Amino acid sequence: MPKKRRRRRRRSSFRFPTAFVLWLAAIGNTAAGLIYSPITSPVKLRVVGAGVTETPEIEAILRSLEGQPALLVDKNLLVARSENTGAIKDAKISLNIFGRGTLVLDRQKPVASVAGSPESALAENGEVYEFGRSFENIPQVAMPREWSEPSASVVSIWEKKQLVRLCKEVKRRFPGNRWTVSVARTGHFSLESRDGLFVNLCSSYDLDDKVEQLAILLARQPDLSERYEDLTIVGLGQPIAGTPKK
Repeated sequence: MPKKRRRRRRRSSFRFPTAFVLWLAAIGNTAAGLIYSPITSPVKLRVVGAGVTETPEIEAILRSLEGQPALLVDKNLLVARSENTGAIKDAKISLNIFGRGTLVLDRQKPVASVAGSPESALAENGEVYEFGRSFENIPQVAMPREWSEPSASVVSIWEKKQLVRLCKEVKRRFPGNRWTVSVARTGHFSLESRDGLFVNLCSSYDLDDKVEQLAILLARQPDLSERYEDLTIVGLGQPIAGTPKK
């Protein structure tokens, strides 16, 4: 029986050129040098926009970057951590390969200071923040404690938006810190002026129209606070009830 001939395996003649391998090694060495070089390693960020209440936490976040190569810094994580700090609404970072850059912070805009806590304020997003300073040109707001808790509480986001809208409308119609906006646990809204006039706005519906009615009435009768203890405004086109002073 004839013997079978073994087929010789052909070896591939392809080889990476030595120059190409050396080139890849040089690129990798250069990249590693850039990442871990003493020139590019330290991260130094200039912070713009932080308030006194956010500064300590922002400084702690930046300290966590000490010794970390600039090219390995997770910018998205840094922005997310910054935006989760105090009254920070938005954060933007610019960072070059040498670890130098700027962290720009935009704070929430206050619409009313909180009664009993002058350095706290209700912001446009319906949440209460510590701002670390008092405010003179916005209304004051008095509300149950649960209203100052995050939106996950029993108070709906819609109700908080109505409160914010009312505060902004009061500021627009009556510039200066002349009025206190109050909300009861029942969801009823009211205003009280510095000179003691109490205005019951009832429910949260048509608040803009009710404030407009009050503005028109005060323009016609600026001495209302001297003649009435309180007013009740139900809605646009509805009669305004009041309790005369004795």
